[in-house]
Amino acid sequence: MKRLSCFLGILLSLSVVAQPLALNLDQLHTTLIGFYQYQRAGRSDGSSGNPYYSSITSNEPHYYDNHNGNSLEGGWYDAGDFLKLGLPLGYTIYCLLKGYDVFPHSYDRGTNGIPNVLEEAKVGTDYLLKAIISETEVVMDLGDPNVDHMGMDESGPDNSQRTQSSRQRGRVADGVDVPAYYAASLALMSIVYREFDEDYADQCLEKAKQAFRRAETAYDQGNMVSTPTTKHSHGVLYSNSEGRDKMAAAAIELYRATGETSYRDWAESLTFPTISNVMGYGNAVPLASFEMWRQGVGASSTGLLNDMSFIWRNREGADNPRMEGIYVNSDWGTARDAGNAAFVAALAYIVTGNDSYMDFVETQINWLTGNHSGNSQSFVVGFSGGPSRIHHRNARHYGTPPRGGVVSGPDDRGEWDDDYSYRNCEVALDYNAGAIGAVAFLKDLANPPAGQIQIPERLEVSPQNVDFNSSDVTISARLSGTVDWTIDIRGVRSGATKLITGSGSNINETWIGDADQGTFIVGEEVRFNLDAGDNVALYHFSRTFANIEQIGGVKVFPFTDSDVLIDDFTGGNTPENALGGTWSTFNDGVSSSRPTEITESAVTDDGYDGSPGLQIRLIGQSGEDIPYTGIKTSFHPENRPMNLGEPTSIVFDIKASNTEIRVEVEQTTITDGAYYGYTVGLHGSNQWTRVRVPISELRQPEWATESKDLDLRSVNSLRFTYYGTSMPQVTIDNVHIENLSLSDGDVSAARRPVTMEQTRASVSGSSLNYTLSAADARGNLQLEIYNVSGRRVVSKNFAGTNQVSIPLSGLPAGVYTVIGVVDGRKINPSRFVWSGR
Repeated sequence: MKRLSCFLGILLSLSVVAQPLALNLDQLHTTLIGFYQYQRAGRSDGSSGNPYYSSITSNEPHYYDNHNGNSLEGGWYDAGDFLKLGLPLGYTIYCLLKGYDVFPHSYDRGTNGIPNVLEEAKVGTDYLLKAIISETEVVMDLGDPNVDHMGMDESGPDNSQRTQSSRQRGRVADGVDVPAYYAASLALMSIVYREFDEDYADQCLEKAKQAFRRAETAYDQGNMVSTPTTKHSHGVLYSNSEGRDKMAAAAIELYRATGETSYRDWAESLTFPTISNVMGYGNAVPLASFEMWRQGVGASSTGLLNDMSFIWRNREGADNPRMEGIYVNSDWGTARDAGNAAFVAALAYIVTGNDSYMDFVETQINWLTGNHSGNSQSFVVGFSGGPSRIHHRNARHYGTPPRGGVVSGPDDRGEWDDDYSYRNCEVALDYNAGAIGAVAFLKDLANPPAGQIQIPERLEVSPQNVDFNSSDVTISARLSGTVDWTIDIRGVRSGATKLITGSGSNINETWIGDADQGTFIVGEEVRFNLDAGDNVALYHFSRTFANIEQIGGVKVFPFTDSDVLIDDFTGGNTPENALGGTWSTFNDGVSSSRPTEITESAVTDDGYDGSPGLQIRLIGQSGEDIPYTGIKTSFHPENRPMNLGEPTSIVFDIKASNTEIRVEVEQTTITDGAYYGYTVGLHGSNQWTRVRVPISELRQPEWATESKDLDLRSVNSLRFTYYGTSMPQVTIDNVHIENLSLSDGDVSAARRPVTMEQTRASVSGSSLNYTLSAADARGNLQLEIYNVSGRRVVSKNFAGTNQVSIPLSGLPAGVYTVIGVVDGRKINPSRFVWSGR
């Protein structure tokens, strides 16, 4: 018999930080991984290493396996039978490798230096290299279920001669699912095994590409799942309903391994299916979703967290004390499902930093090993008094159970017997896979590597909506050790930055809304990043980020000597400004009414601090696709274009309620009206706000018909524009431009544009190319590269340049983050993928 797949997810409430389990995690981990030795199929040279075969005098079982003459020896048997089945095999290899990929410090290494889980997984990937015969022929299943899945008393542990004739041809996959699983497994193996054997990693990558091309073909044909193997009178051996999740897993791992954007595009194009079951051979959503989150691709963590939410809803309550707190969605395979659910929760903990996920992992593993208030029975063979009567043909004949195997477990009420039955005591490849990753997570928590910093209390900021005129922002966090730390505060729209530094393990700070660079803007979101050094635990990465949703009001900071006055409306010369230019109104010419002409009557005593200000009602009406109306001021008495020099910000005081005003620079080379600008949100009561808009944050609107570079050498006017159909009343005062230096407009401006490029990083060949934006390229640049564990692996200094190139040879394949530091100020981090070549 085979069991149905099970798999899924949750959204939890916060709880206290979990304590280390009262069991030997190292021993449990080694025992669980060791199970896969007992599933090794025969090899012609007798080298499989399966403990059952040590006393067999004849050749190991099934060493002659092949498909039309292509050898398929080795690999793993699926369960207690002699079948090799691709769906659970592909999932198992991928899940085992993902556990190592995320928690590499938690796996023991052999005398050759290779982690034990990679030694076991390589048995599986060696087989996959054979099973992928070509990009049109991928073997899924091998063996005759009516012979190789007979009752365990009907054939002994050899079974090599009687079924020889039936194992010369396998079932070829005709759907997306199995080839995609193979591709994901081999692509990930090429990443994690490259440091031990580059040639083998290359072989894995080439076969992964072949399997992916087979999956692409099936996808184009609409065949999401492969035709399953059946056993007469017992139906299909494994059920599966989806291929998109496996395809996403394959695409994102191949993107990591190669850096080729075509694979990234595949991952982004796929929508995660909703599968009402926990992670397993039928559901790769959590694994694919986690890796897409880690790479910043597509649907990101949505699929993982949706699955976690499903798991949480299917926990047993106090009315079922034997299973309380345990994920249950079936009356069969509950022990397998608990381990799989635990690994999903570990990944969700990394994404969210939610302590309840960590507690859930501990609960599932406690229950699995008999360390639970309602269950004292271990369901791991050979661990803590585990089961002994295992549903496994070789175990029955030799009387020696497969040590480390996770058995099916009890029914949904907790009833269980140690009785050889498949319902209670079956073992199989996929039963262990999730639990091994979950235990690796708990090992890392209990015994972090030397120097690793954990964050027991995540970065918190409050309030979420702040008016700095009446309150400040509090910042707090707690670290596991004393370190130097920095809080990097950054406005999402303004680009303004503020750094708060300190040392210690407890962080309790106050931010008053000031900035080191630029000015924070009303209505924008603000993001906070805690930098506690190179050694922050990967699973606490999400705890280093926080944000406030919106700034409702900013404190007024004085003008500086660099702020050049345009108009404060105190000279009695309206409509002229302080530079001799003039103020005027404008509209779209069709739907919106032109505001009243600006005269002395527009100047009001209700300006900032009771001084005169310019007050005007902007009347917008529907009719045009993009209706607009506004006021503007020129920079010359004759209103001709002027060169503004190299200004750095536009500063002004403004008062309005519940509207948005776009500050724009009207340059002559833009002919469709899509001028560079910045939208200022004015919300709540009619209060004065001082706004400083960095020139570097000006952008063309989305409706621009042609893309133009920002050019400040030929500017007609500074505009305050309302796009909409209501009638807001707006008052402005104290208009300045920082570092304004006027001269005649440059008639050759169109031939010499100022490129406002963004900071970016890209890999070309074996080098990382890094370009700073024009706004950031001031001062000395220090470039730092971090691996996914948060460890800094490269740090180099450059002087007097905004374009640099760093060789990446010597770095292992993986995902990295590059951060530029200019005179102590951190530039937005960028992620890149390095294939290790």
